[in-house]
Amino acid sequence: WLDFLESKGHLRPRNAKVYGHEFALALSQSDSLKPLSSYEPEASLEMAYLAQRSLIDSWIQQTGARIGGFKGAAASQAAQESNNLPGPMSAVLFRSGWITAKPDLKLPRLDPDPCVVETEIGYFFGADVPYEILNEEQLRSIVEWIAPVIELPDSYSGRMQGKGVTDAIASNVGSHRY
Repeated sequence: WLDFLESKGHLRPRNAKVYGHEFALALSQSDSLKPLSSYEPEASLEMAYLAQRSLIDSWIQQTGARIGGFKGAAASQAAQESNNLPGPMSAVLFRSGWITAKPDLKLPRLDPDPCVVETEIGYFFGADVPYEILNEEQLRSIVEWIAPVIELPDSYSGRMQGKGVTDAIASNVGSHRY
């Protein structure tokens, strides 16, 4: 029962729900973006991920978007230490962000935000995973292939002040095009 209630967002703190809904609306309308820290100045990592979940739910509800995969950020030990993180950050990648590489690929800039280019490793799953992965062997059994990935995240710096670690997590770590 509790899992069901959480899956619908009913157990999340009010600030996480309001943040997610308002951030998704502002994204779709190209408005300025309020960081999580303006709703919850001392937000924990747990609160940031609850807010991120609310943002994802609101974005899917508003746009009909579909999840294409997941990404990690601050994956190196140095990045985690410099941001005081216990491990890498994670975020959702939407199918709409997938760009197939081709020799003459030209992508428009996303003004007013600066262009960021990140090199990553993509893990592509051969099936949907409706259960928690408990160990490395389970993970290996569902990864169909691995490939280099270039990500062009949206930094939101032109539209949002703040951008501490919790603000970055709550805003889905700028996941956009890959």
